[in-house]
Amino acid sequence: MAKKISCLWILGCLLLMACHQEQIYDNAVDIPNEQWIQDMPACFNVPIVDTTCFCSMSLNIRNSVDYGFSNLYLFITMVLPDGRMARDTVNCLLASKDGRWLGKGMGSIKTLNIPFRTDMVFPMSGMYQFYVEQAMRTDTLIGIKNIGIRIDKEIVEK
Repeated sequence: MAKKISCLWILGCLLLMACHQEQIYDNAVDIPNEQWIQDMPACFNVPIVDTTCFCSMSLNIRNSVDYGFSNLYLFITMVLPDGRMARDTVNCLLASKDGRWLGKGMGSIKTLNIPFRTDMVFPMSGMYQFYVEQAMRTDTLIGIKNIGIRIDKEIVEK
């Protein structure tokens, strides 16, 4: 029995080592006074060189416990180096149905990483712009400290 458990443990470790991520970009924008005005997007300029790799993108949200909703709707606009645009709407769950915050952190600030895209390939090299706007039905959203994006290169080792 112990031999079986050891073999499974070693196999699990090998699988975890075989696939990892290399960070391409990670940045966050502070929301002044935790008051996110609807038409004031967070802007990110992301230089992309490698157009052959698969990437994953996630959103990083820091909110105070004073945030009045259990979710956060976002509009995410990507502008390619040639000016073409793509836009997505994302519903980010920040709290469970029973009201517990899903983010980590002690005290009044919670941090949550939300996977947004996987197996993403950038079609051309150059500077990409990402605009993240709050899409809640209120002009000024209270309680979001900052919003960030992270892009990782997905690496599979053989």
